Order: sequence, then C-alpha cells, then structure tokens
Amino acid sequence: MNTPLQQYDFVISGSGLVGGVLACGLHDAGYRVAVIEPTERSVNPQPSHDDRTLVINAASLNILSNLGLLPSSLTRCPIRHIEITQARGLGHLTLHAADHGRDHFGAVVIARELGNTLLAAINHRTSSLDIQQFLDTHHSPQHLQDHQGFKNSGCPRDSLLHQYCPAELESFTQDDRRVAVRLTGGRTLTTAVLIGADGTHSRVRQLAGMSHQAHDYQQTAMIFTMTPERPTPDTAHERFTAQGPLAVLPLEEGRAGVVWIDRTEEIDAAMALSDDALASQLQQRLKSRLGAMRALGARATYPLVMRHTPHPVNDRVVVLGNAANAVHPVSAQGFNLGLRDAAMFIDIMSDLMNSQAEPDLDPASQLNHYAQQRAEDQAATVRYTDTLARAFAHPLAPTRWLSGLGLAAHAVAPALSRRLAHAAMGFRQPVSRLAKEQTP
Repeated sequence: MNTPLQQYDFVISGSGLVGGVLACGLHDAGYRVAVIEPTERSVNPQPSHDDRTLVINAASLNILSNLGLLPSSLTRCPIRHIEITQARGLGHLTLHAADHGRDHFGAVVIARELGNTLLAAINHRTSSLDIQQFLDTHHSPQHLQDHQGFKNSGCPRDSLLHQYCPAELESFTQDDRRVAVRLTGGRTLTTAVLIGADGTHSRVRQLAGMSHQAHDYQQTAMIFTMTPERPTPDTAHERFTAQGPLAVLPLEEGRAGVVWIDRTEEIDAAMALSDDALASQLQQRLKSRLGAMRALGARATYPLVMRHTPHPVNDRVVVLGNAANAVHPVSAQGFNLGLRDAAMFIDIMSDLMNSQAEPDLDPASQLNHYAQQRAEDQAATVRYTDTLARAFAHPLAPTRWLSGLGLAAHAVAPALSRRLAHAAMGFRQPVSRLAKEQTP
C-alpha cells in the first residue's frame, strides 16, 4: 500500500542559536527542513538573542565560518590571552594563543548580534513557496510513490526551509516510517526525523521520555557590561572565588562583558544595588589590573542547572544543544558544546546526502551513529565544567586549596597547559569536518 510522502526530512523544534545553525546547515546540505519557533520572528526578542557575551572558541568559529554564518559585519573581539586566578589561593595561570601556534583562542560576540545574523540567514533561506500549497501538494496522489526515509542524492527534490512561527510543538507520535508532529492550533507535520533544539526545559526530550541527570547548583549568573579604567582588549579574565566564578570578557571600544556567578540569594541582593555599589563590589572581588569600573549596562540573571542526557536519541527523535546537555557557564563551554553537536549532525547527514545508499534508508542508524560520535565530548564537557564549578566553590577550604594547586600545576607543566588550551578551543576528538579550519 502506498503512503504519503514525508513533508519534511527534518522538523526542528526551537530555532534559537543552536537550532538556527542546524536549520541553515541541513538546508544547505540539501534537505527539506521546517523549524517550529514560539517567538515572533523579528529582530532581538528571541529568548537566546540577548545581551549575553558569548565566548566562541576556535572550533566554533570554524563551524560558523564554514557554514557562511560569520559575516564581516558581525562584531567579534578576539581572545589572545586567558588569565585565570583564584581568590585566596595558589592558582594563577595565563595562557597565550601564540604559545599554541594560534593567533587567538576564540572570540567574544554579543548573543543578540549573532542571533540577528542567524535570523537573517534563516529568512534568506526560507522558501518563497506558500506553505499551505506545499502541504496540500505533498498529500496529493501523484506524490504517493516517494520513500519514507531521508532524501539523498538520488532524489530530485530541492532543499527548502519553512518556518512555523509563532507556533509550538504540542505533541508527537512516531512509528517505523515517520514522526507526526502536532502544533498548537491543530496543524500536523510529518517528518523523517524530529530534532529537539528547544532548550534546557526541552518539551521534545520530555515527550520522548529520555532520561537525564540534573543538578541544581543553587547559583545564578548575573550578566552586564561595563567599562574598566584600564581595559585589556584581547584578554579574557576568569577568577575563581569561594562564592563562584567571575569572568570579564573583552568587547569593542574598551567595554567588557561580566559574568558574575554567586549563590542565588546573593545575586538577588546584587541586582538591587546601585551601579556605583555594584561596581565597587566587582572591583573588590576581581582585585585585578582593570582598575575602577564605570558605565554599567543593564543586568540580567540566569539560574544555573546542569542537565546531561546520556543517550539523546529515541528512534526518530534526537535532542541536541541545551536540550541534551546544559552545563555550568564556567570556562564558557555551553554554547560551544551545542555548536559541536550541530556540526557533527550536519556532517553525518551531509555524508548521507552524498552517498549512493538505497533511498529507503532507516534514519535510526544515522541518529545512533551521531549519538556515539558525540557521547565522549558531551560527557567530558559536562564532567569538566561540573568539577570546576563544585571544586573551586567548595565550602571546605582544603578542597579549594587543592583546586588552586591543580591550577598552579597547569601553569608550570606545558603538557597540562596544552591539553587545557586544546580542550578550551573545542578540538576534543572526534572533531567534525565543519569544526576544522578550511584551507583555500
């Protein structure tokens, strides 16, 4: 018995930063993609398109560049030096990109500006074909002969990208041939694969019944910008204190982005301080060569919870980015981990598109291959950030002292320093093709 054509090869729930990159990459690989996004499509209001300062490491810069998502108009401030210190401890480590044969470890961008770049890229790729016409056409009898798996090089269909916005995923069902995705309002989409890129509280992960580990750090991150008296344009500072880590990241025109992490009740109190009082506390906590702080920008807060999904695949459903793994922001690994997820997924699906495999292909094997390729990096990144977050803020001073001793060891042992720098740049094996620098 003939069955209807898959409307889409991939439906992505959530088109924030990671979901947006994924949508562009899969479209460019030749697939038919739909994105479901609850936030109205316009500049700036996207929840992940805020004033956070994002550290985009070298591997992630390669990913964005290789996908054509790093235009010259996107302001980015290179990080050539990383200074790591510990309050009241032995630890002090300075990393220099030149010592590792690189011009920079990565760069700092504003999440809002990267989000607007991705929004423009998605809109540019969005098919001009009327969506209702597409849905009607692809349920018509003349299309009943097509297969129920992925499309590949043997299929004459063109890639396309559709946006369902504002819309939310209400539920889904899956069988051995497809996933039926029901949207609020009653519309149903069918797809070969459903991707959850819908953030820490992922509805896709919940509905798929994927087990995950969680830990509430009882901490909150407060972010804002400021202008230091003595700016360090290409240096990122990270200071570990007993209350939590504090990062100062370089921005253009001598500005700096601050990520201040403390117990939630302390951050609540800090949010109520005047700019002068907050600047004074910041200077006291940093105890750095940056000098006095002025011109503080608007403040925002984010509660910190670790979530790890050991196996982010359930038949034809997969979650990635924060939907799969949300990590503590120490060492700025979260967004970069999500980008590496997206890059590996695009790599694997690009290989499938270019293969000469039979068109009636079961996607489950490809999704499991993706999960296997990403498992080690995901687990190691969750473990690394969780260890740093707990050890340096441990209530027992001897534990914090040992952590500082480990930091000091990295300062005097080149092999340890190289390993730290290599991981910080995002090149933990296996490295996707998109994460590698492309030579002309």
